[in-house]
Amino acid sequence: MSRRSGYSLFEVLIAFVIMTLILSALIPGQARLLGRAIAQEERMLAQDYALSRLALLDLEKPLTVRTSDETYRDWSVNTNITAGRPLSETATYQIDITVRNGQGMLLAAVETVRVSP
Repeated sequence: MSRRSGYSLFEVLIAFVIMTLILSALIPGQARLLGRAIAQEERMLAQDYALSRLALLDLEKPLTVRTSDETYRDWSVNTNITAGRPLSETATYQIDITVRNGQGMLLAAVETVRVSP
């Protein structure tokens, strides 16, 4: 009498069923995780863009009170510069930059105060 080595077809099918059940439980979670990572990357890029817009305003001398809207990618970027309280001979400006996606969700907001002679 000889012994067979290896697995039967039934044992292989059971292994495939178990792997299918495990993967079907893991894949939706991985998809949600990937979606969150993509959204976080978009928020990070929007924050970086808002900070770069703020850096460009530092090059502008003198600052002027204004509101401007522009688009970049599918984002709407709002820059609002308002006059702050005067400090002796210097003027202060409140600068607000907001970046929203195409659905209107806030991706990034930067606020600062600048002193201009």
